[in-house]
Amino acid sequence: MNGLLALSALLSGLLSTAPPSAAPLSFLTDLDAALSLSGYEKRPIYLHLSADWCEPCKTLKNEVYPQAAVQERLRRFIRVDLDVESKRGKRAWMDYKVSDLPTALVIRSDGASLDRFRVIGVPEEPELIKLLDEALAKTQAPEAAVRDRDPATPAPDTRPARERWGNYLWFIGCGLITASLWMKFKQRYPRAPTE
Repeated sequence: MNGLLALSALLSGLLSTAPPSAAPLSFLTDLDAALSLSGYEKRPIYLHLSADWCEPCKTLKNEVYPQAAVQERLRRFIRVDLDVESKRGKRAWMDYKVSDLPTALVIRSDGASLDRFRVIGVPEEPELIKLLDEALAKTQAPEAAVRDRDPATPAPDTRPARERWGNYLWFIGCGLITASLWMKFKQRYPRAPTE
């Protein structure tokens, strides 16, 4: 009995000291939209091709991608996850000559795949990190976009002070104009006396 109590105390202590997990990464499901976004943001695309029935695909998504070091690198990509049984997934499967699942590709904003950085199967975390670092260096990817920042850290307000105050003054001006128009309306159309 005492052993059971000691074991439960030990387990509760271990569970309470576990570090909080990072927010899960979001993946787009439209490669065309990702290509447009990539051209705008000058970031490469990380295209993950998988299927519902593919167990290694689930392993990659559930065990490798959630690792903090992998997430840190993936945040600098525009991430797309396509099911190869969907219309968009079949098109990507054919266009990029994919033969195995899971397959991940690094794609430039012009749609060209960088085959040197093709990931087939479930790589070990250090191997994937090394590959992602090389791909980021090759594509000269900028830092993560604002929407991909860590939600625990607040986004800095980088607007100049003049612009921030300009917004407040604009709203105050609109309020004064509205009040002035209301006063003019009230003067022009006074309320009829009630009997």
